[in-house]
Amino acid sequence: MGVGAWLRERWRRDREAAAADPRDLLLAAVPVVVGLVGAALLFPRAVVPVRVPLPVPDQAVLGAEARLEKQRAKGAFESPLPAAVRELGGAFRAWNGLAFRDDDDVEHDAHAQALRLGALAREVRGAHGDEALLVLRAVQLEAFLVELARFETTGDESDELRALAGNVIARMQAIGWVEGHRANVAPATWRVLYRSLWNRAMGLASDPAFALSLDDEREIMRLQLAHPHAEETERALLGAELRAAKTAEACRTLAFHEAEAVDRWRLEKIEAWAHRDPSYPIAYARGVLLFRTGRFAEASRAFEDARAKGGPFAERAFFHERAAQVAMFVEP
Repeated sequence: MGVGAWLRERWRRDREAAAADPRDLLLAAVPVVVGLVGAALLFPRAVVPVRVPLPVPDQAVLGAEARLEKQRAKGAFESPLPAAVRELGGAFRAWNGLAFRDDDDVEHDAHAQALRLGALAREVRGAHGDEALLVLRAVQLEAFLVELARFETTGDESDELRALAGNVIARMQAIGWVEGHRANVAPATWRVLYRSLWNRAMGLASDPAFALSLDDEREIMRLQLAHPHAEETERALLGAELRAAKTAEACRTLAFHEAEAVDRWRLEKIEAWAHRDPSYPIAYARGVLLFRTGRFAEASRAFEDARAKGGPFAERAFFHERAAQVAMFVEP
């Protein structure tokens, strides 16, 4: 068997082996590296890309935000909120409760309750100012964190947790951010996620007084890239096919397709993220994900671009560009 044919066959087997456990990036990379050893004689210093760079939020900023929220919540216990603010909090809880109804009218009622929430929020804001809403958000956030900690300890999803966050636990379990009753989400990240959920429910997501900071968004993007998942429709389709699979080979093929779907989802996320955070090494990240999805020519150009931009990823981009060139050579 010639060198080219050997490399192609090795590459095919290594990609199938990597698909057996697509979430373990390091183990998935090992067989691919082995497949590139022979080609390294032709393309020196080729290194397979493994990790997608994660945004780095300023922890001091997140810590300051958390302290302010705790102070606001504490102040609400010392000086009770006005009746209109408490009514808004009750409406938010009622809206969350609709997530657990299963009847023909629930969609209509959810829409009506969402409109009511927005209207109440505007009334409260007009009568009591932004701070009253920020205090209410802080109170419900701190209560949510208490119930979340109880859920992680006992596995019991209480009525109070559902009233404060709707079906967020089920949604997080569906995408792997919560496994059983253990979360892959840090407390600091839960704070940001809850504020985002609360803002959207109140129609305040884009309002400067309530909108997430850049470091908040970095924290969410960090979670998304570290614990990615396929797009919802594609995830459901792959899940149905996996349940219907009859052989180990079919399961491996579907696992490989799932890994590709996850990386496509991450690629879409970083493409959008680059416009929000110019400090993020988008060219390098694109190269990693393009390589992982088998788009080797595009990956090579992305790594070339990353080298040209300089910075901490430039040297690694050089070695990964060589790996992309090897992959183009051995790809069937």
